[in-house]
Amino acid sequence: MLCQSIQQGFKLVALDFEMVNGYPKIDFLKKSLPSDLGPELSKSIHINNLVDAGERDRLLSEYEYIYDRIIIFDTSTIVKLQRQIGANSVVLGKITSEQGKKIRVDAAIVSLEKGVKIIEKYLIEDESDFIDLKHRAKLVSKLGKQIRLEVDREAIYSKKSKWALRLSIIPLLACGITGWQAYENQQSYLDATNIPDLNKYKTRRNIYTKAFYTTALASGISLTLHFKYKAKRIQRNKYLIN
Repeated sequence: MLCQSIQQGFKLVALDFEMVNGYPKIDFLKKSLPSDLGPELSKSIHINNLVDAGERDRLLSEYEYIYDRIIIFDTSTIVKLQRQIGANSVVLGKITSEQGKKIRVDAAIVSLEKGVKIIEKYLIEDESDFIDLKHRAKLVSKLGKQIRLEVDREAIYSKKSKWALRLSIIPLLACGITGWQAYENQQSYLDATNIPDLNKYKTRRNIYTKAFYTTALASGISLTLHFKYKAKRIQRNKYLIN
């Protein structure tokens, strides 16, 4: 599912973050943090933020959710987000406060189609760092970068896997051709009735046999790389989604 999202690109909108155990002093973070994440996420060529902060407040203020719930939106809400805004995923978050001590911020990219978290990251810092504008900017950039790198790494794995598969096709075809030629010349060698023909077919058989093993090795390496990157992508998907 993550690979499919990468191919299509994340068309994101960010909702106000959920506040847990909050109080008035930090309530502004519910709107500030999702808006501040936008510039960092936009550095990825695979992410397109569809609305700015003003439009986001106007279009999305009616939506509420529980961050830890698996199925977040009903069908009508999903259709509305897709048709009116063009989104295929949303950024959701949860701010958990210790009231004056530490704050934990969880943020996730959630697929509208599947209603599950595709990528999820968090950070825990002093409350004072979130209140101070300069420190908050650094923290939000750090969190956004973690999410962005997950997206970009998945794209790299997907790209490498595809190229490795494509590169295996030519040596695989060559392997089949040289293998058949080695077999044909071996049969001709067995049927030969004079020394010149024996030498000729033996030489050809040896050449095609070496070529067969060489192309088989090249194809095997390419296929091994393909399955290696594919396995990494699947493993990452399971980790990220769970």
